[in-house]
Amino acid sequence: MILVAVVIGYILGIVPYVLPKLLENRKEQIKKDEEENESNKQIEIFNEWLNGPKNKGINQEDIYNEYVTGKETQKGD
Repeated sequence: MILVAVVIGYILGIVPYVLPKLLENRKEQIKKDEEENESNKQIEIFNEWLNGPKNKGINQEDIYNEYVTGKETQKGD
C-alpha cells in the first residue's frame, strides 16, 4: 500500500514538468507536418506547371474540339 502511494506521489510530482514538454513536442511535430505538407503541395504545383498535368487524359481543348467538330478524342496512357 505504501509502495502504491509512493509511485502515485512520484507520478503526480513529475507530471507538471513532463506534460508541458510533451505538449510542446506534439505541437512542434504538428507544425513540422503542416509545413512539410505545404512544401510538398508547392513542389507538386511547380512540377505540374513545369511538366504539365500528371494525368494525360482529355483536357478542355479536347472537349472543345469534340464539341466543334464532333470527332471524339481518344488518348491512351
